[in-house]
Amino acid sequence: MLYNPWEIWLVRMKFEESGEQKNRPALVLPDSKNLLRIVKMTGTPCRDIFEHRLVYWKYAGLVKPTTIRTSKIIDAVSTDMLHKIGDLHPDDIEEFAKKLNALYA
Repeated sequence: MLYNPWEIWLVRMKFEESGEQKNRPALVLPDSKNLLRIVKMTGTPCRDIFEHRLVYWKYAGLVKPTTIRTSKIIDAVSTDMLHKIGDLHPDDIEEFAKKLNALYA
């Protein structure tokens, strides 16, 4: 399966605290090392200036307002990728990429 940057997928995720698994949306990140890197998404508001609240969450195929948790980057495996939900809007890509670069540059 091919995963493209800025796609949103439903992913089987394991919670750090409990070990419980839950299906959650996640954003596929661009990566130069050919890794499948994703970032967690949540319905709760932003906690800091580096997180991004999607403006075009409906365009992306999401059912409610969503925040990208910039600090929650995960190396994923294809078996946890359940199905594609949608694609991030170009304006959300631009704003999130700025925050991602500011945090990790």
